Amino acid sequence: MPVPPEYIQNAAQKALDVRKTLAPSRRAGTSVGIARARDLARGADISMNTISRMHSYLSRTEKAYKDAKASGKDIESSKQILATGLWGGPRALAWVRKQLNK
Repeated sequence: MPVPPEYIQNAAQKALDVRKTLAPSRRAGTSVGIARARDLARGADISMNTISRMHSYLSRTEKAYKDAKASGKDIESSKQILATGLWGGPRALAWVRKQLNK
């Protein structure tokens, strides 16, 4: 099983760290997204089933992430950017696609 690259581990850890500092009403992330971030941040082996779910989430939310960034928001001011970070950040999409194409 593949291990996420360091940039994905770092993005997930940053999202977890930022999430802790926010008021509960400003936090993003479902229990699944938080669990995913914990696995990614610690560099756990990632199953192909999980990689497929990551692809589904990141593909589905890619436009919303880009729209939030284009409007000048960041990880602290956008729940979408924070949630994407929990799933490894925007760069994780290319990595999961590569894993699925192997």
